[in-house]
Amino acid sequence: MPIQKDLGKCCFCVPLRLGVLALCVITFCHGVLCTLIVFNQDSRLLPGGYNPATRWFGVTLGCFGQVFGLVGILGVMDTKLSWIKAYNYFQWSKLFMGIFVFLMDMYALRGCGAYVFTIHSQVAYNNVMDTISGKFVCEWTKNAYMMGFVIDFFLQYYMAWIGQCYCGLMEQTPACLIKFEDYDEPTIPTGTVGEPANYFIDAEAQREYTRLRNDLENKLNTSSMGDHQHVKGMVSGSMAEVEYANAGGKGSMAARGAEGRGGVRPGSYGT
Repeated sequence: MPIQKDLGKCCFCVPLRLGVLALCVITFCHGVLCTLIVFNQDSRLLPGGYNPATRWFGVTLGCFGQVFGLVGILGVMDTKLSWIKAYNYFQWSKLFMGIFVFLMDMYALRGCGAYVFTIHSQVAYNNVMDTISGKFVCEWTKNAYMMGFVIDFFLQYYMAWIGQCYCGLMEQTPACLIKFEDYDEPTIPTGTVGEPANYFIDAEAQREYTRLRNDLENKLNTSSMGDHQHVKGMVSGSMAEVEYANAGGKGSMAARGAEGRGGVRPGSYGT
């Protein structure tokens, strides 16, 4: 039966194509959740958010997951490489945005312990910092935040890396093969080896084929094809008539137009 060439697996057991499709769905659902957080304006649901300047950067970017997640789903289902790449670029942008927000939050947390005792807490009030500083849990908050960031970073990186691997394999245009036995598994194309069929194309033969095809189309365009009111002979001055004359024909076909129904009419088509 015809099947698509096996491209490998992700998450140890899931086929790569199905895994990328599932990640696109997760991205779409995450985008919906980020949109709800933005409209709800609840800082407790933010990933971090200790620095008020960058508090909403992550979820604002995450809202676009609804668009890029849907683009990725359609790209995987229709095998549109450019759409899959657009989705994966979004995944990498989320990763870098997460790093940026984390660094800004850690910069804000460095003065957490003394926040409630400084005039800065009265001039530039930060409700999140005021809460953790007033409860004296700054050190615990830093450790928990760093642990959560590491877990989230590796998950986001794995999602982006899986998408990148899939894009790299799809660029090799893996073939759909006929599989006769269950144990007959074709070789997975790689960026180094590529798809074997790509090496079967002879560039010189391809150019010669293109030239011959163009010549044949030119000849057919000057023959009787499509002319329902044709007469015997060939179009006067056509390539077919010239080749006939060069091949040893006696005179031009226009001169022999008296044969049949009135000969060749200039500009008409013959058989």
